[in-house]
Amino acid sequence: MIAGMYGAMPFIASSLVVNTFANLKRTSKRRLARHEVIGLKPVLEDIGPDLDEVSFTMRLDTSLGVMPLVALSLLRTMHSIQEVNPVVIGVQYFGNFVISDIDEGWAYFGPTGNPRVINVGIKLLESGQTSLTEALVDIAGDIESKTRGALGKLL
Repeated sequence: MIAGMYGAMPFIASSLVVNTFANLKRTSKRRLARHEVIGLKPVLEDIGPDLDEVSFTMRLDTSLGVMPLVALSLLRTMHSIQEVNPVVIGVQYFGNFVISDIDEGWAYFGPTGNPRVINVGIKLLESGQTSLTEALVDIAGDIESKTRGALGKLL
């Protein structure tokens, strides 16, 4: 069952693979301008909404059917190129976000030194007002072109 997604990375919970999130937190703020007034308290002016922030943690665990280094590499790639992706949890569309911070902790290792568990903290920052439909069309096009490119190399 797909619990949600961030771009092309689905959050999945099944009998074979568990790649979900925990501690989801969304922060919404208002932008306020402070105007100083001589002899009186400052006056605040509401300028408008600020960009939302979303944060969550993930446990990338081989015993849960996830390849930690592959999943971490995908997250790091999306972070380094500042890829804008929609965040959808259940049926709730949060908006389009970029990864602003990645915090990782390598916990357990296999006999060859590869990590078996990587705990990852992700912070996302809203990137504007693109609609969900536009974002999904972009993702579908990216997946199709990447698939064609990979198949072309194999054939």
